[in-house]
Amino acid sequence: GSDVPSQTVIYGKKVTKPATDPTKEGFVFAGWYTDDSYKTKFDFSKPITKATTIYAKFRTVDVCNGFSTDSWSKIKTNLESDPNYYPVGCEKEVELDIDDDNTPESYTVRLVNTSTPEECDNDGYSQTACGTVIEFKDIITKRRMNPYANNGNSNGDGNRGGWEYSELRTYLNNDIFSMLPTELQDIIIDTKALSGHGYKDSSIFTTNDKLYFFSTVEIWETQWGKRDTLDTTLTRQLDYYKNLEVTETNNNYVAIKNYDGDNTQWWLRSSTSSNYYCFNNVSRSGAPTNYSSDSSMGVSPAFRIGS
Repeated sequence: GSDVPSQTVIYGKKVTKPATDPTKEGFVFAGWYTDDSYKTKFDFSKPITKATTIYAKFRTVDVCNGFSTDSWSKIKTNLESDPNYYPVGCEKEVELDIDDDNTPESYTVRLVNTSTPEECDNDGYSQTACGTVIEFKDIITKRRMNPYANNGNSNGDGNRGGWEYSELRTYLNNDIFSMLPTELQDIIIDTKALSGHGYKDSSIFTTNDKLYFFSTVEIWETQWGKRDTLDTTLTRQLDYYKNLEVTETNNNYVAIKNYDGDNTQWWLRSSTSSNYYCFNNVSRSGAPTNYSSDSSMGVSPAFRIGS
């Protein structure tokens, strides 16, 4: 760090604590210590009886303000006092026993939204991109959305009823939610999620979910050629993807998610407008696409925390 002048002290007197803390680029000053292993803080109230070296401790700058190590209850409290306390993009580990083998594995979650613009107060507006939104950074498992798409046959009905009646929505809000740490379950709030059927049906469905998937607008700020019933009057692009200027054709690699070491497609909650059996999803390259609902695709849910 920066230089700190030596002091000459009369035997039995006290050293004067420097009025200005030392600085070090890329680090934060963390106090004065008696040794270079920084185990014992130096006590400026004690007399000096021998030649003494005092050590300055520095720690790396934590731009996430402890998001990775704070308890979930502390995160909730901090965000309630200041929605911008933790910057968007910060990450934290969560353990889940998805394989049901009594050996939980660690998964990374990411803070993707903290703002609540005026439109979030509208009665017919989805809350899925309002307030504190956290997503799983990567894919936690692979499952089908629905079992009855007739292998892609145009007469299939795998997306009838949309997200609300999907097999995967039930799995998320029952099985996966119950696997989350109790402390996290306690602060996850019900979220009004708007979604659409799409094909020859402009209906908008409303569900209340603990865990949910995103829509195309919430990632790319577009309906992807109107294949998604939801538009920008019903939901908004999440802060994380907006800050990185993610669109269908620009920086969409940010939406890439991984499963077992490979880039893998992952589900969105709105069904496509082109048929009765597909749901929208994110491709391996991070671009919008769709796939038959009986296909095994990546599961990467989101949730909101608050009161």
